[in-house]
Order: sequence, then C-alpha cells, then structure tokens
Amino acid sequence: MYRPHDETRRLLRQMNALHSKTVFITGATDGIGLAFARVIAWAGWNIVLCARSARKASRVISELQSINPDIKIHSVVCELSSLDSINKAIRSIRKIGLQLHLVFLNAGITSSREEKTDKGISSVFFVNHIAQQALLMGIQHQLADQSRIVIQSSVAHKFAREPRLYTEYMNIQEKVASSVYADSKCANICLAYTAGKYLTQKQGRQIMSYAVHPGYLVTNINRDMFMQPLYQSLLDSLCGRVTPLMLRLGYHLGVVQPSVEHAAHPAIVAALAENPSFFTGPSGYFELYGPPMPAKIYHDISTECAQILWEQTEQCIAELHGST
Repeated sequence: MYRPHDETRRLLRQMNALHSKTVFITGATDGIGLAFARVIAWAGWNIVLCARSARKASRVISELQSINPDIKIHSVVCELSSLDSINKAIRSIRKIGLQLHLVFLNAGITSSREEKTDKGISSVFFVNHIAQQALLMGIQHQLADQSRIVIQSSVAHKFAREPRLYTEYMNIQEKVASSVYADSKCANICLAYTAGKYLTQKQGRQIMSYAVHPGYLVTNINRDMFMQPLYQSLLDSLCGRVTPLMLRLGYHLGVVQPSVEHAAHPAIVAALAENPSFFTGPSGYFELYGPPMPAKIYHDISTECAQILWEQTEQCIAELHGST
C-alpha cells in the first residue's frame, strides 16, 4: 500500500490539503506528475488526468484508486504536440463538468531542437510552452474562485535567452536555437507570471499562478539527454547546450533529488501552502536537491515582457487554429 515519504507527510501537515477539491494534471502517467498525483490522491483530492494514451491513463487510475478508493478520477487523452488533440482534450474536460481548484502543468519534453510539430513549430517549445497556454485558455471557465495554476519550469531556465526573442519559435521559417529547452522553461515562468492576472481579469474570479522547478532527477523527460555519450555532451556544451553535461556532473557528484517524490515537493508547496513563493525550488547546492524554498529567477522578467509573450503566444495559437 502506498504511503507518502515522511518528509512529504510533514509538508502536508503544514499545509491546507482539503478534501473534495479537484486537480487537473498534465504528464501524470510518469515521473514527477505521477508522484504528485499519488500524493494528492492520498490527501483526498479528486483528479482529472491528462495522458497521451487511454492505456496509460487506465493503469494510473487503477493505482490512484487503490491509494484512495473514495476519490473521483477522470482522464482525458491528449497529445500535447497537436493542437487538434489539445482542442479535443479541452472539450472532454468541459464535458466532465467539474470545477478545477488546481491545475498542475507538468508535461514537457527535451527532444532534438530540429523536431517540429505537424504545423512546423518547434516541438520542444510548442509542448513546453504554447500547448500549456492553449490548455489554460481552453479550460479557463472551469477554474474555480481561489484556484491555483502551478507550472513546472526547470533550473535550466538560467541558460535561456531574453524572452523577447522567443517569437522565432512561433514562425516556421525560423531556425530553432540550441537553447530552445532552456528558453521554453523560461517561458514557463513568464506564463506563470501572467496567467493568474490575465485569467482573474477575464473571469472575474481570483486565480493565482506559480512556477516551480524540481531540481535534478533523471526522468523520462531528460533520460535520453543523460544517456548520450560523454563526448557528445562535451561538444554540446561548446555549442552552448550545457544541460546534458550538467546532468552528468550532477549525477556523479551526488547532487540529485533522492526520489521522484522529493522532486515533486516544490509543486506540492506551490499547490497547497497558504502563501507560497511565486517560484519554488530545492534549497540545496545550485538548487539541484533539498527541501523546497523560494527559488531564484535568473532573468529579469517584467510584467511587460511576460504580457508581450502571452499576447504573442495567443496570436500564434489563433493563427494555428486558422490554418486547420
């Protein structure tokens, strides 16, 4: 029988983990998303899972139902690299008819920067940022008053470029920069900076948004990057793509989260603490591991900058809709 780690239960005791609320989670069938879903199920929350396949969703639903038979669990199938699939998922969420008290946008990829969606957009930037905003815009009417949005970023955002440059990822004619993953993670912080304010104004209900990062842990998202040959990691670092080398060094130095559940702690704090910091991450060396605490943002993300990115992303989504 599942039981949260002692440190996780201490966190839950410090926070308001009320029952009979509903959370929507992307990337909930593996890694940090699944760890978060286990904890929130144990705490008594109803759950709407977003999964890439019905088979994976069914497996996770069975596990979560065994953790807490009293909660309600729904699932929607969504391939986040496809705007058509996102639209179908939004319609499914609306059909479920539940008010959402918490949204945890956790899904992400680190695919090759050359990979594109069927619309010709960078897959990494689309899945990690554009798809997240498209989902929020689509489910905004389901958000309850005093609801929270928690967006998974990464410590890799420190290697990102200035957010005003990200429009190149929304243009199929542009080449994709080697920093696309870091840029997408910085865009996540921009999205968190703007989403709550925008949706509060739009819906007339109080909606808060926060960003988190899990520190360092080898997961399905970064495993391919971690497993590439060392010489390739060195070559990538010379070209400005330093994340694979950092992953290897951090792993061998032991500066890693002890478990995937520990990596979910920043998200748990942002979701449940009474007054969480806007950006939460681990407190250890280089923010790679350790108990959650307010994290450092390595870019000067102004209200104006984040708003501009929201508007550009909204325009990109509208144009992609128009091309279908």
